[in-house]
Amino acid sequence: MGEAASVRDLLNELRWHPARDPTKARIFYAHRGLREGFAAVRGDEVEEVGSSSFHVGTSTIPFYKVFRITYGEEVLLERAAPSP
Repeated sequence: MGEAASVRDLLNELRWHPARDPTKARIFYAHRGLREGFAAVRGDEVEEVGSSSFHVGTSTIPFYKVFRITYGEEVLLERAAPSP
């Protein structure tokens, strides 16, 4: 995906592109409930991608909280982490 790819586009690519293995992806997002201030999930944990958020288990994570997406050693998205 290009540099201007949105979080939504990247998540959909990781979930549906036949050449991508979602278990190799990590999505990092701001999380105020954790001491570190962030959490990460594997791409295969993403259950649904909406228009402004994605769902993991019982949690809904807004795209604006996502600050990094990696695929193996490749960084697909990197931006300043928002305040948790």
